[in-house]
Amino acid sequence: MNVQDVLAAQAGDTEAFGRLLAEHQDRALACARAWLRDPEEARDAAQDALLDAMLRLPQLRDPLAFPAWLRRVVVKHCDRRTRGGQRPAPLSAAPEGVGGDLEQAALHRDARAAVWAAVEALPEHQRVVVALHYLAEAPQDEVAVLLGLPLSTVKKRLHDA
Repeated sequence: MNVQDVLAAQAGDTEAFGRLLAEHQDRALACARAWLRDPEEARDAAQDALLDAMLRLPQLRDPLAFPAWLRRVVVKHCDRRTRGGQRPAPLSAAPEGVGGDLEQAALHRDARAAVWAAVEALPEHQRVVVALHYLAEAPQDEVAVLLGLPLSTVKKRLHDA
């Protein structure tokens, strides 16, 4: 992550925010998918969270904390959606956005779909921890804070999965 892009985006540089978005949007979507499971709902939540992040970015005190801060924004948006009485549907597809030749893109899409299917097969308490840590790339201590769990519980759930 480029701290200069965070600082420039905080000052209103839309190109810098675009670079941050390009770098972090897949992780934001993975985080939303871990929480909501429904691909369309997750895409909407991630998009709303990214827009919210753009508007609230000047409030971020530590530019180095941008990835963790963005994940918290995504989780808050997902939590609001689940509190609204909407129950998540099963995972059925992986995030898109693979470039390159069609054959390689198809292989990548199939591999991601297999990973999401394996994650979906986990019990709920393990699924969220695994998806946040491995797919959204949140460190274990941050997963613990996001879920309100002791770090030892997060580590055990990752090990058991």
